[in-house]
Amino acid sequence: MSPFNKQQQAGFSLSELMIAMVLGLIIMLAVVNFFAPLKATVEESKRLEDAADALRYATLTLSKSVKRSSHIASLSANELVLVVVASPTQPSLSCLGTNKTSDYNETYRFSAPNLSCDDGDSAQILLTGLESTHFTLNGELLTVQLKPEKLPAQFGQGIKLDIALRKSVWQQALNRQQIQ
Repeated sequence: MSPFNKQQQAGFSLSELMIAMVLGLIIMLAVVNFFAPLKATVEESKRLEDAADALRYATLTLSKSVKRSSHIASLSANELVLVVVASPTQPSLSCLGTNKTSDYNETYRFSAPNLSCDDGDSAQILLTGLESTHFTLNGELLTVQLKPEKLPAQFGQGIKLDIALRKSVWQQALNRQQIQ
């Protein structure tokens, strides 16, 4: 007798293998269909995170500059020029992170997709990935409209940032107090 007897052989028939392959394929399709919407959600979340980071950085930088400036030298839809008073005894940190010991101008300029700042020494890109930026002034309130690229539709035209011209407001308050 041969060592391979029919009764001793164990294995799967062709039909059993085909059924197992079809069941495996169905399970794989279910897993792929489950993760496809999850991938889209993760991508949308990443776009929102990028937009939030861009807005946060622009908000912090612009707010600091506007609050330390003495006044606005010029303003247009895409450009903002701030006058900052500094001295050796009271240096000021510019929008580019350099210490200034004399009066200087900070020029914020938007040229899609970049927002740059020039502190008098050089212009550098502060932020990229913006679709639009718009500067307006209403009394002592500077409004900056920022719209990052790939901003979800529910945010419309972007985020509106209102910044008070702090030094100007303080000076007006002091003048009123001296008059009384």
